[in-house]
Amino acid sequence: MDIRVIAVMPLAIGQRIGSGVISGLRSQGMPMPIIICATEGVIHSQRMQLPDRFVGESRSRSLCIESVKHTGCDYVLSIDRDIVLTDKNAVADMVTALDAEPETGYVALWAERGNPPQSVYSDHVALKCCLFRSTVFSVLNFSAQHRGCTCLTVKRQVEAQGYKGRYFDFIRRGFELKW
Repeated sequence: MDIRVIAVMPLAIGQRIGSGVISGLRSQGMPMPIIICATEGVIHSQRMQLPDRFVGESRSRSLCIESVKHTGCDYVLSIDRDIVLTDKNAVADMVTALDAEPETGYVALWAERGNPPQSVYSDHVALKCCLFRSTVFSVLNFSAQHRGCTCLTVKRQVEAQGYKGRYFDFIRRGFELKW
């Protein structure tokens, strides 16, 4: 059986994966191996712009890239350890969008406040739950921080590859755990 999607979860050694995260991924109704990429990093720095946070974050996300480079999968779902998918069709809908839109390099679930951007020209890639084409994901460089922002760094690299992004509404598809 061909594996179309591999899920990768970047985290720092010592962090825990939230209750329901793995079962939310398993409920997606498709074979989807899950690779947990734990490296040294800052454990409690959510939403803080600290240099150590970016070093740890880029280290674990870079390990995710190395883990899927030679798997032959079509898509890579990068999902944070605190995102619980409640819609059993969330990933399938993301795959369908990428299959139908060759110019789209990623589909992200917009987990921020408010509605997802109406335009694919948002400044950031919502990395909390994002399905990438594996060819796009495998050449990202998370250590090349642009103004200390991983989301903006990824956005610029995807555009440099000639792709755009797309967003789906997260509210009806899952929730973010509050630690």
